Amino acid sequence: MLQIEIALDVDESNVYRKAHQTGFGQYISYYYTFYGSIILSGKVNLIASEPMTREKLWSKSIPLEQQKIDVASILKYDNPNAFNIALAQDPGIANPIVDVLEQFYKSVFSTAWNHLDPQELTSLKTQVDEIRAKSNFNQH
Repeated sequence: MLQIEIALDVDESNVYRKAHQTGFGQYISYYYTFYGSIILSGKVNLIASEPMTREKLWSKSIPLEQQKIDVASILKYDNPNAFNIALAQDPGIANPIVDVLEQFYKSVFSTAWNHLDPQELTSLKTQVDEIRAKSNFNQH
């Protein structure tokens, strides 16, 4: 059995908040917007295991190309620490991330496919037979 795991890392350290002042005197109020860049990186883990026992036989980790995503909130926020809310609902932040994730996932499968060596997987058949024999699984 071959599993593909995608491990993503999101670095928000280059996203900043900007305070905006409206009104004057006793009617001053503030709202916040967010801007900057998010760095998306990660890796693809390929894991081959025996399907009955799920014993891991082989694994390979492949780093993915880092992506920089420029973001700028469209909505206004009352709380200066509302970036997590903006991340989920603000089109100026969520849409650029979704666009990059779509490309990222497409590249994940081609990257995984390019790193699979059939000879490596063929050599696992002996291990699978040994595991099944030890586990009392009937071989067909």
